Amino acid sequence: MGILQKSRLVLLVTAVMVLGAALWIQTVYGATWEAEAQNREGYGKICRISHEEQSVDLISMKAGKSEDKAGSEKEIRLPMQAIAEANGFSCGAVADVAVNKKQDLAVLAVQAEDYEAGGTIVFIGSDGTFKGMLECGVQPDMITFTPDGNYVITADKGPQKKGSHKDGEKAQGSVTIANISNGIPSEAKIVTFDKLDGQADVLEPESITVSEDSKTAYITLGGENGVAILDLEKECFRVR
Repeated sequence: MGILQKSRLVLLVTAVMVLGAALWIQTVYGATWEAEAQNREGYGKICRISHEEQSVDLISMKAGKSEDKAGSEKEIRLPMQAIAEANGFSCGAVADVAVNKKQDLAVLAVQAEDYEAGGTIVFIGSDGTFKGMLECGVQPDMITFTPDGNYVITADKGPQKKGSHKDGEKAQGSVTIANISNGIPSEAKIVTFDKLDGQADVLEPESITVSEDSKTAYITLGGENGVAILDLEKECFRVR
């Protein structure tokens, strides 16, 4: 299979993304919720992003019936701008969040204020403590863990002018891979589409799904109606 698969695979991955989006709840305040599935003991973690306030809430789900309003409790609010200033990175929009119980981490995809600058992956412990950060590609739009919890991946839309979607005003996006199997590394690998120069229009990574064995990621490409296949162990796209 080549890097761009304009086939049934596109429909399959799209269907998976639609099902995943069903986990999100859009509130009237513009906040986005994304939740880890509850574990067998009947509780889990929820992270809520407030785009208006540039903050992240960590919420603990307690055992009990879902209709019980006392079943959830906000533990802590994280002011992302203050965290960014304290740790030396630029905080524009907090685009996405993922939670992993195995690693006891939440990861945030934080875009830079400058639309042309690289973003930041921020690692937060379940107790709200700042665990570290890694530079990622420009305009990270989605972040996810692999099923085994060993990798964090971001889909980076790439440089663009604010509010502009005209042809010729975007550069190629990228995908960022961080292997955290031995802890948070000092840097992540930003994988570009350089090998596709002249073969495709501007590629804008949008969404990610990962194989059950955590070896392969499938990246949907906006504007191309295609899918990029990423080998996570070799940290490169599969090209033929």
